[in-house]
Amino acid sequence: MSRILLVDDEIYAIEGLKYNLEWESLGFTEVLEAYNIDMAKKIIAEHPIDIMICDIEMPNGNGLQLMEW
Repeated sequence: MSRILLVDDEIYAIEGLKYNLEWESLGFTEVLEAYNIDMAKKIIAEHPIDIMICDIEMPNGNGLQLMEW
């Protein structure tokens, strides 16, 4: 059972990924979403994440900084 975290400041980008892919058939039991880096850090601290798909350019930091964190 795997968890995936989708991180993007654009809600429609996350919704497109979340609802247009069959995550369960890919082995994911939970799809989590964050709309900024702080939200993503909180989710990562509270839940074990197996895979993260993250936007690079976001306000108040970027995806590379999140990966480094």
